[in-house]
Amino acid sequence: SSNAIEFIGTFAGCSSITSIPERLFANCSNVTEFTGVFEDCSSLTSIPERLFVNCPNVTDFSGIFNGCSSVTSIPERLFANCPNVTNFRSTFNGCSSVTSIPERLFANCSNVTSFECTFSECTSLTGKSIQLWNEEPRQGKGIAENSGGEACYYMCEKLEDYNQIPNYWKKTPPERKPG
Repeated sequence: SSNAIEFIGTFAGCSSITSIPERLFANCSNVTEFTGVFEDCSSLTSIPERLFVNCPNVTDFSGIFNGCSSVTSIPERLFANCPNVTNFRSTFNGCSSVTSIPERLFANCSNVTSFECTFSECTSLTGKSIQLWNEEPRQGKGIAENSGGEACYYMCEKLEDYNQIPNYWKKTPPERKPG
């Protein structure tokens, strides 16, 4: 529905879903929150690039693909039309088959305040990380070497620049209390 304002856990745990229609959420211009929508969809293999076209008001993508262990890649322009996002906590946490991060994945998302656990346990990642703590527009929003990205790259040891990632960004994630 074009009047929906949030989708929370909509398809969470649907372990038989293997694909998502290209424009499933394309005209959800009023939606502000996509929390855990595809969480633990362990058979999902791909994410369509135009999934969030015309979703300019989204602020929260926390956990949306958390535990999608069969997804192999992330489209570079996935969040290109979502300039107001503030929360990418655990967005791709546990996507253990993803092999690289598109360099400009968050290029149009300069308002983010949380990259906590965003790529945590993405154990197949190779290539370079996105040095989110070094980017000028983010520093003004409180993203820095020791803030905003706790455990973002936890267990991503195959990244070629892993040793250059600040420790805070690759530490063990904080324990979450239920509820």
